[in-house]
Amino acid sequence: MRQAGYLNPNSSGYIVDNVTYNTRGWVVDGALYQFSGNSWGSPANDVDIALLSGTTTGVPYDNTTQLSNNNSQATISDQR
Repeated sequence: MRQAGYLNPNSSGYIVDNVTYNTRGWVVDGALYQFSGNSWGSPANDVDIALLSGTTTGVPYDNTTQLSNNNSQATISDQR
């Protein structure tokens, strides 16, 4: 699988309690999703959560340290 999911602009929802590995991670492109309880297997993802340039700042993605902590120390690529 290339990526766990590509979250399209103007979509929203919840990404909860998934185990993802050996992908390019969750890609957020202008979408508004709550991430919680997700974990990461082996082999590792390229990144776990990628926030692309069209993605909003503020809740639910800032603070990225808290986002990482709420998702088993996710590796976050913040490209906003």
